[in-house]
Amino acid sequence: MKNLSSVPADARCIRPGAAWRLFAALITALLLSPWPAGTQPVGNIELIELTIREAHQAMLAGTLTSRELVVAYLDRINAFDKRGPAFNAIIMTNPRALARADELDTALQRTGAPTGPLHGIPFIVKDNYDTWDMPMTGGSASLEGSMPADDAYQVRKIREAGAIVLAKSNLAEFAFTETADPEMLIRFTEAIEDLRRAGAIVTGDFLIPNLDSLRRGPGCSRFRYDIDTYLASVPNPPVHCLQEIEEGGRVHVTVMPRVRNFLQFEGTPDTNEGCIQACKNEELLREGVRAAMAEYNVEALVYPTWNNPPRLVGDLSNPHGNNSPILSPPTGFPAITVLMGFVWDDTLPAGLQIYGDAWSEPLLIRIAYTYGQVTNHRRPPKTAPPLEG
Repeated sequence: MKNLSSVPADARCIRPGAAWRLFAALITALLLSPWPAGTQPVGNIELIELTIREAHQAMLAGTLTSRELVVAYLDRINAFDKRGPAFNAIIMTNPRALARADELDTALQRTGAPTGPLHGIPFIVKDNYDTWDMPMTGGSASLEGSMPADDAYQVRKIREAGAIVLAKSNLAEFAFTETADPEMLIRFTEAIEDLRRAGAIVTGDFLIPNLDSLRRGPGCSRFRYDIDTYLASVPNPPVHCLQEIEEGGRVHVTVMPRVRNFLQFEGTPDTNEGCIQACKNEELLREGVRAAMAEYNVEALVYPTWNNPPRLVGDLSNPHGNNSPILSPPTGFPAITVLMGFVWDDTLPAGLQIYGDAWSEPLLIRIAYTYGQVTNHRRPPKTAPPLEG
């Protein structure tokens, strides 16, 4: 964020994608896919299942140019995305793609060697990644016309390898999944706009390396150890351990499967293999978060605390999308939740979580306070009117 009240000028706010696939809306694959029947070849080159190596061999032999390849794929977009079946998969094409192809063709003629392993190969970027020569909207009207100053790290590295950004591809708003509550999406869109209006620099999705694999680790289900240790310290407890609680049926039927899962825990957190691996994963996650924040040059992340309104007790069918435990608890880094509006006929509060590096509490509090002052969402609950006097 920049110029957000007393927030440092170089701070930024990153908008991750939903449900921490947040991190999952990646650059679309290269366009070297099978060509539809009836499409004309480029010169003597048949583009059906053309590989990058074959394209480079043809370029070095002088039978194919990068410009011809780009034109062919632009024609394909025009034929199949804008007309014909009109897939609506492409938001916009890059007006500089042909000029960049010409530059690469000239360089190849001059040196006789490609500029990199992806020399002259067109590729598409999902529109939640920054590109310096095209807008980044994240599929949201709130970011219409937003022009990044630089490429996202992944885009930059692919360009450095010689590839050409051909177009921006479509996506669900902010890359949220279809299970995200529409009202939550609206509130989050409004929150992003409020942050921008307050002077924040809002950039695209934030990628933490190996997040999914780290989250899918064995985990440390130490609840049995903790509750048994606590009950052992209580004089004359009504029950003595989690096993007694389960056997006595003192658990709601919807919670019973989790309790039985907890009962599988063996040993102590220091000796249990799942806890040992979880500890290692948490350290890797901390390192990944810090490395990514340094790479993207950001100081804070924002995301909906929940993608959906909270479920009723016992409701196991409706999605919940709780984002709050994804980053802050396993890394130990601070996060603060502020009100970003209301859903469900304006009755249920929706939260915006602000997350930062270790010891960033003063920064997060300043961001939260300023956002609250700008939006003024908070209102006294009807069940707790203001005190008299």
